[in-house]
Amino acid sequence: MTSSFSQSAHHTQSTFRAVLGAFSYPGTIIRIEPFAASPAGMFDSLFAVALCLLDGETSVWLDCALDTEEVRDLLRLQNGVTNLSEASAADFALIGNSQALPDLRAFRCGTLLEPNLSTTLLIQVPSLSGGEPVLLSGPGIKGEKTVSPSGLPKWFWSTWEHNASLFPLGLDVIFFDDANLMGLPRSTRRKR
Repeated sequence: MTSSFSQSAHHTQSTFRAVLGAFSYPGTIIRIEPFAASPAGMFDSLFAVALCLLDGETSVWLDCALDTEEVRDLLRLQNGVTNLSEASAADFALIGNSQALPDLRAFRCGTLLEPNLSTTLLIQVPSLSGGEPVLLSGPGIKGEKTVSPSGLPKWFWSTWEHNASLFPLGLDVIFFDDANLMGLPRSTRRKR
């Protein structure tokens, strides 16, 4: 019989591998195993990644959809997250309502000396397909790749072009539907 500790460790490792895969192969939809019951309003996939990536050292911003007592309590109890910050100071931003996504410039994009000091956006969308088709290129993409996450604001892709132009600065994004994730690292460009 496997102990709950080893099950938890196995799940954390598989979730972390999924995140690495999402950033290594941008635009690829990767299935993720839910581990624990997610709080109301948060997809199982987002909750699994939050449990894997967040800890007491990270600063977190929650949008209005996820800034609930249940979410705050679970992040504090499960991960030790106590540093809930403004968007401009967050290591991670958890966004439950993609339509109300703040302007990307509200988040920090790092500095030339420390480009790693940028925000990673974890964004729930209704689906990782069925939205406006967008052609991507960049490291990890062989040639070009079409993606179509639904539920993004109309301005998202034009603002993303600006974000990609800042490389090596810029934001990284992970999109989530209920059971899957898709990475969009700052090095990924929209092709026209």
